[in-house]
Amino acid sequence: MNLPQGLRSFFDRRDPATIRVLVALSTLAIALAAFLIKAVKPWNPKLLARWHSPKGPKLDDFITAGLWYGAALALAFLLISLLTQRWWSLPAAPVRPDHGRPVLPPAARRWVWLMLAAVTILAMWARSPRLNHSFWNDEAMHLRYYVWGDPSAGSPDQPHFEAATWKDALFLNKKGNNHIGSSLEARAAHALSGGSWDGTKPFVESHLRLFPWLSGLLTVALTGFIGAALGNPRTGLAAGLIIAIHPWHQRWSVEMRGYSTMILATTAALWCLLRALQSNRWRWWLGFAAAQAVTLLWFAGAVYPVAAANLSALAVILSSRRASPSERRTAALRLITAGTLSLVPVALIMGPSVPQIAAYLKRSHHYAPMDLHWYMDLGSHLLSGLRSHADPPATSGGLTLPDLTAASLWQRILFLAILPLLSISGLFLFIRENWKTRLITGALLGGAALGCLHNSLTHSAMMNWYLLYLIPLFALSLAWSGRFIASLFPDSHRAQAAPLLIAALFALASAPAIARQQQIPRQPIREAVALARGSAPALQPNPDVVTATFGTGAGQIRIYDPAVHLLENTTGLTNLTNKCREDGKALWIYLFNRHAIPSISSPSDPDSASWPDMLAFLEDSGEFQYVGLVPGMEAIWSCSVFCSVPDTIIRLKSPTRKP
Repeated sequence: MNLPQGLRSFFDRRDPATIRVLVALSTLAIALAAFLIKAVKPWNPKLLARWHSPKGPKLDDFITAGLWYGAALALAFLLISLLTQRWWSLPAAPVRPDHGRPVLPPAARRWVWLMLAAVTILAMWARSPRLNHSFWNDEAMHLRYYVWGDPSAGSPDQPHFEAATWKDALFLNKKGNNHIGSSLEARAAHALSGGSWDGTKPFVESHLRLFPWLSGLLTVALTGFIGAALGNPRTGLAAGLIIAIHPWHQRWSVEMRGYSTMILATTAALWCLLRALQSNRWRWWLGFAAAQAVTLLWFAGAVYPVAAANLSALAVILSSRRASPSERRTAALRLITAGTLSLVPVALIMGPSVPQIAAYLKRSHHYAPMDLHWYMDLGSHLLSGLRSHADPPATSGGLTLPDLTAASLWQRILFLAILPLLSISGLFLFIRENWKTRLITGALLGGAALGCLHNSLTHSAMMNWYLLYLIPLFALSLAWSGRFIASLFPDSHRAQAAPLLIAALFALASAPAIARQQQIPRQPIREAVALARGSAPALQPNPDVVTATFGTGAGQIRIYDPAVHLLENTTGLTNLTNKCREDGKALWIYLFNRHAIPSISSPSDPDSASWPDMLAFLEDSGEFQYVGLVPGMEAIWSCSVFCSVPDTIIRLKSPTRKP
């Protein structure tokens, strides 16, 4: 078929990859336009009536409105990209050409791949024991609402199972904590491992954590590869070894949440962006787009490094002196086009979540302020993977930086003096290296700065683990300090091992933290339930054993103990105690964060105002005996277990009654 002359000229002037991108953009635009025309509009009278009713909108209403607005936003950016295609679709030289140089020296490739395999195996050893740990608070909530379901629906005496659906995994976000990509991959892992959604078969922690675990291993390999590509093989091995044994990454890369994949996707996006600027090939622009989308879908809080990466890339493009104005314009518009392709799935999938999250953020929440202590804790986690403050004695089984440095003089010197000096100096050396290292730093460190600034100005809550994407930058910075030391003695073979020696020293110093985190779960919900009921999860609990709970994260115990009673005040505790005594049943109490309850004095949080009186009843009434502490990694997540005293002991303690 003969094409019109103008159309033939249009195709002839563009390479096949660009034509495919234009076809994809056009197809998406047509599909979204058709959807917007046919779909129920957000201003539909029935939808508006439900939205403003006392009960508020249902999930389907959020989906209807969110999909429409998300599609409209995506279509607007697609049209912008299509209308500007004349300035970015024609062939153009890259703004930062690599002149055909190989990413890795040919002679070193085999050694680098062996190196990456070795550090990945080490990372596997460090992380695998944590696959079978009990789920902790956030994972348990994730499991209940988005992945598996709630086995505790109904009353504690007659609980029934309410399954989470794929629709819940994709669109439910009323608590603002649905890491959507993580929910989908966990459901897929549950299905592939033979799991069910009828409540008859228990979940398996290791199966549901499989994908985050794999993402963590890939992050280790990718960080080492980037270190080798930007520095040299020894630097890459050092960076890979540091992140492989980093306790903070070890913890979060084995959790059924989106953080592990977010770190991987953020790192992959930066590598694809570097290669896109060096080659201007669509495979790298599309890789950057896909990695950006994964970053946001697995953890929307990573919008800050995504924004910083695009701003840093734009600065790199515009500051390229060797590129012509048209080449800089082409690169800038291709960056925007890649962002548009990222936006399409994010806007459609996250659209229904936005109004739910906005409503959640309007409510009152009690979080730690972003003060000096917050930043000290962030620095402590980056340096050692441990908290900056110690727990009270005998309140947890975890390890903190004060614990570690108090036990060893050399570790005190290392973590409080040497590592801070090496990492900060290494960061400055890394920034000075070239435009590629400045782009990586601008994206990761700039993203952290944007996040801290925005959340401080808006008085919003931000946990320090939202900045986990800084770990690869820390590993590269520490390795770069060793690279600099080696460069001072170019003729010394021993000095060339400086990056590896620093990494080995970090690994040796981190060994106690790694071992402790391998042994002790962050929150031992499963162990506490097994102590009371004999097994966990107790999906068919023994009716002769009654359990109850209050305190921090009490509601998430229901994942392992569906029949647990959630106590709100001393009256409820007293009534349940009396009923169990009348029925001749044992009453077990799970209590997390016991040590902090006596200090609660603020009436601003009604949920916790009654906890001190309830604890006093447990300790002083004579009705209960303290069974012991089931230790977690932190005092806040360690479980104190109480059990009702047998009736004969109560009678012996009671005053003598007159006949």
